[in-house]
Amino acid sequence: MTCLVGEPDWLGKNRHSVRLKVCQSLARGICQDETGPVLSSGLMFADLVSDEEKETPKKSGKWDFGQHEAEDKTGSSSRSALQAKIREKLEEFGTGKKGLKKKKGKIKESVEEEPVEPVPDVESQGTPEHLRTNVHFADLRLSKPLLRACSELKFECPTPVQRDVIPSALAGSDILATAETGSGKTASFLLPTLERLCQSSSVRARRRDAAGRLILGPVGTKAVVLIPTRELALQCHSMLERLAKYTMVTHQLVAGGYIAHDQAASLRHQPDLVVATPGRLLDHLMNTQSVHMEVLEIVVFDEADRLLEMGFRQECLEVLKRCAKGCQTMLFSATMNASVEDLAALALVKPERIHASPVNAVAQTLEQEFVKAPSAELREAALLSLASRNYNSRVIIFCSTKEVTHRLAIIFGLCGLKFAEIHGNLSQVERAASLQQFQNGEADFLLATDIASRGLDLPNIKTVINFQLPVDVTRYIHRVGRTARMGRAGQAVTIYCPEEYTKVKQLGRQCCNQVKSKVLRRSIAAEAIQHWADRIAGFEQDIASIIEEEKVDKELELADLLTQKSENMQKYKKEIESRPAKEWFMSNRDKQKLQWEEKKNFEMKEAPEVEEEMQEMPKKKRKGPLTEEDLEQRRKERTRQRVLGKKAAEKKRRMEEQAKARASARRGRKASRNEGGGAATIGEQKFKEKMERKKQKGKGKRRK
Repeated sequence: MTCLVGEPDWLGKNRHSVRLKVCQSLARGICQDETGPVLSSGLMFADLVSDEEKETPKKSGKWDFGQHEAEDKTGSSSRSALQAKIREKLEEFGTGKKGLKKKKGKIKESVEEEPVEPVPDVESQGTPEHLRTNVHFADLRLSKPLLRACSELKFECPTPVQRDVIPSALAGSDILATAETGSGKTASFLLPTLERLCQSSSVRARRRDAAGRLILGPVGTKAVVLIPTRELALQCHSMLERLAKYTMVTHQLVAGGYIAHDQAASLRHQPDLVVATPGRLLDHLMNTQSVHMEVLEIVVFDEADRLLEMGFRQECLEVLKRCAKGCQTMLFSATMNASVEDLAALALVKPERIHASPVNAVAQTLEQEFVKAPSAELREAALLSLASRNYNSRVIIFCSTKEVTHRLAIIFGLCGLKFAEIHGNLSQVERAASLQQFQNGEADFLLATDIASRGLDLPNIKTVINFQLPVDVTRYIHRVGRTARMGRAGQAVTIYCPEEYTKVKQLGRQCCNQVKSKVLRRSIAAEAIQHWADRIAGFEQDIASIIEEEKVDKELELADLLTQKSENMQKYKKEIESRPAKEWFMSNRDKQKLQWEEKKNFEMKEAPEVEEEMQEMPKKKRKGPLTEEDLEQRRKERTRQRVLGKKAAEKKRRMEEQAKARASARRGRKASRNEGGGAATIGEQKFKEKMERKKQKGKGKRRK
């Protein structure tokens, strides 16, 4: 039997199937020579892949959000329960509610399940023009397994952030990098991290046995990637699996919502690279035996500004305290703020600052629209008008709170629209299922809070709608960054009320002036808004009843959970008491207090900047005469300014009088000292007594 000479190590468990293919090709006479059969160009590189890899190819544009087993404490799906409740209400509409008999047929059709149109596979069309560089991945000194993985993922050439980051990261330098959303930041830190791990002595000494199992030698976790949200951590780990497909590097996902026992067992085996959320990783470092990171060499903060917001900062610092000193640290984000600069000054040593695109700016291929709603009460009607006529597929709708998101989900269901929701009130199983349904095309609308605004690369997103204005510019940039990724076109629609117009102008000034992004203004017909407002008003009773039923169901589930917990406490009492108590570096009250203080500090820092920007804005001339409300507001403003001016003048006069009194007192004390020759104050007397004692001690020493 003829064997391949110099078989590569990455063949692993596929070694025997590859040998069989080569021998079959040789037997068929593909390549013959006078001296015997040889391996020539007749055997393609794709033939060196096992049948299993050919049978189950991974689609490059999609992610598997359900590949990891998550914790499900309730054991039920709230989304399926919500769909059932909405279906009941729609059936009630069809059985004879007032004013709805004519719409019976339409309602029954909306209740029936429609066939799902599959989402077309989003294959990578290569690097877009504005992100192309005249460099190849091979020029960045990457090894062959990584180059092959990049070729399978259709990475043609490095993007600017990848071109600038990879050489510096391979050299071991600390990095502070910013780039626009969807420009390849994840690969820019995963590729050099994997390359450094592949070149380490422990990984180079590994081999695979005949069954394909990896034979490990000395092990130790040498790299950690910290990510703010669970979904983004799952997506980053999926990208890591694809890039590390042909290497000997071991990796593990450690995130909240997934089974902690399995994660602890994997961490005890010391995987080379860990992708984690900071809370769960810190929990394992503090409370799980044999989990440590003393040999850590690389720490990566992805979406660093979000990691350091309200509570995450202290957790990240605690993780760094429990890691090896002197490790390489890299910070990546699409936006930059003061907290990231503070961490960079604390954790980075002479970092290389890489700005691959304008800081705090949107993508160039993004088209932005600002839609004016008549009032805050008619915001939902404006959204439904847009969703039913203009943007009806592959749409993400961002809301500010979980309650508003869930209310919109109920309204969309009652209107017969296919939706999925993701927010903090759902379990990890439900959140993963919602993302998977939206990705597979089973839902046209994804209703989400800001947990879905960071880093998620869902395929073929056409439109992002901001139902409510974000708190700051950075959140707006990350929200609209879910579309127009990697050079593709996309639309961002923001609904605002008349009283929010100044905030909209501020958004436009801060993130739209640095790039050539198209900005439009749109208004909705009053008849369309009134039509949807009337429909929503007719749903109010049903919305309230659905929310009340969900509260009752949640209370029943909580009661069952507590009952089961008490039974387990009695049944496994000795085993539970024998376990060591879990620790945490701060209590919930301390954490809430810290969040409140950071929020106040943030508001105090941002308020002066906003006032300065508002003063710099050119005042727009008013059209038409002033109303009574405008005149009254102007009178109140003038009165307030007069009162503030009087207070400031009174404070200035009082400070001047106090300064004069202090100066006269100093002059009086000086004059009394000159006349009497003694100290005028108690402090001066004590000082003189102290100096006298020192002189006496010095005289005594000289006599001895």
